[in-house]
Amino acid sequence: AKWGKQVLISDESWQASSGDEFLHITDAINESSGGFTVEDFSNGAVFADFEISFRLYMSDSTCCGDDDDTTAEHSPADGMSINIGNDLPELADLAEEGAGSGLRICFDTWDNGGGEAPAIDVWSGGGPDLLARQKFDGRTSATEEEKFKDENGDYVWLWTQGEWVDVKISVMNGMLTINYKGIDVIKEAVSFDPLAGPNWLFAARTGAANETHWIDDVSIEIYAEDESAPTDLKLIASFSADWTEGEEPEGTSMAGTAAIGDSDTWEQAVVLGSADMPPWGLARGLILQNIIAVADPDEWDDKDHAPT
Repeated sequence: AKWGKQVLISDESWQASSGDEFLHITDAINESSGGFTVEDFSNGAVFADFEISFRLYMSDSTCCGDDDDTTAEHSPADGMSINIGNDLPELADLAEEGAGSGLRICFDTWDNGGGEAPAIDVWSGGGPDLLARQKFDGRTSATEEEKFKDENGDYVWLWTQGEWVDVKISVMNGMLTINYKGIDVIKEAVSFDPLAGPNWLFAARTGAANETHWIDDVSIEIYAEDESAPTDLKLIASFSADWTEGEEPEGTSMAGTAAIGDSDTWEQAVVLGSADMPPWGLARGLILQNIIAVADPDEWDDKDHAPT
């Protein structure tokens, strides 16, 4: 199995250098898992209102089903999640189902037989409790009425069909909105326990089938009630990061600057490797603080530096 972990610490400052200008959480390789964690950048703020946006490329499955990604027989796997909480793992074993007892926003592309996917789910608490679900077409036992269609009556696919798409997730004054591919696919009132200085884990995995899970242009904004105007919300903390080669990073927050390291700081990362993947592993030439790139650590004698 291949896996990767990346932790971005919000009070560190690096300059972007190499790579292909986006972050590979996983590639379209079977049995792989990856995670990208943004540590708390709000100085422990308590909140329930936030907005996350990013670009997503979840496509290019090499297995299984029909190669045509405009048909329901196309079968990519497994999916990804955005997890917000104080008890998050470094990697989520079942990334498409999320982890932790805070909030989980899950993009599950593989139906395990119960008609639960392809779908976007939102869960909260240690139970967890299902706050919202929208199913999509695919190889699934979900009913036709459950599958999302656009205003023209056409199916909207959960995978991105060889394109980068915009994802925007917000909770404002108790209203959850998920805009996917420019369409509000979920919009409903929700209730959950306030979050307090959480971390943010982007996790993804593949299994016996696969797809890419690539992201870019990540932005997170946290809001709280404006005491001078109680019916309004005010921005209290923000984080952003992109992987544009050769440009200064945009990762700023209350805690300082957060972005991507450059290859000259490789020795500051812990890197493990396997014989069948390049030492840059899932990071694809991008350095973040505290990377663990791929498994099989026993392949390498020196666990404090990149293998040579």
